[in-house]
Amino acid sequence: MTKERIPISGDLKSKVKQLMEYAGWQEGRKVDISIAEQYYADHGVPMMKTTQRFYRKYFGLCCEWYLEQRKLNWAADFQFALFPYLVNGIKNHLEEAYFRDMSGCELAEIEQAAGEKCQPIGHIGYYYPAEVWISECGKLYAKYEYQDEIEDIIKAANILRDDLMEGISKDAESFLPLAGAYSLPANTEEEKRIKEKTLEELLVVAASAPLELIKKIIPAMEILERLTDIGTKLAISDVGTGLLLCDAAATAAALNVYCNTKLMKNRELAPQRNTAAA
Repeated sequence: MTKERIPISGDLKSKVKQLMEYAGWQEGRKVDISIAEQYYADHGVPMMKTTQRFYRKYFGLCCEWYLEQRKLNWAADFQFALFPYLVNGIKNHLEEAYFRDMSGCELAEIEQAAGEKCQPIGHIGYYYPAEVWISECGKLYAKYEYQDEIEDIIKAANILRDDLMEGISKDAESFLPLAGAYSLPANTEEEKRIKEKTLEELLVVAASAPLELIKKIIPAMEILERLTDIGTKLAISDVGTGLLLCDAAATAAALNVYCNTKLMKNRELAPQRNTAAA
């Protein structure tokens, strides 16, 4: 991955050219591809002429980028990886499986769409890169198997994020009245009765808010677990961190429930809340 910040400007075509040049490309580029040719041959897929021409132009370029869009307030890893990945600088233990599938079970679908013979060349894209093939006439075909599902996941994740933020606010709001109730007077029997009743009611409310958070954290973890299967391996550390944070949040919320139920006088309701938080 590039280690320096590189500003680019102009229209889309100009920006792409600037990025390619920074990656090591130049007009008339023609590099040695014997390593790649041997890789294809070893896998029983001799390179087509168009594949060779493509590789001579683009093989060995910088293959991982971190692109930042200041106006849009987002940034993402960008991958341009040609087989074999190790030569390109990406250590990916799934490379063999990718190449096998792209030159085997997935190839028929691509060739049917192209109407001619094709070969896999690698991956390109952001967090969830597309698989790319090249045809005999030099046309590129890209496929991303989980694109629709990822778009649905993003929508669901945005809704969950808003729900979780709302739940955090409700949790904080439910604690404030409880904290204030402890300062209620308890000098007379009537005051003691009112204070005890108020505390019991507020403890139930305070135990309910973190329970609702747990219910919302669970689907968030299910989404992250799904992304470990269908997402790019470049983002696996982000997904893993998200799972750890969700697990910690659920544990903290459960602890909040237990602390409140421990103080409840209603010993029938308290175990029910504890069981729900477990």
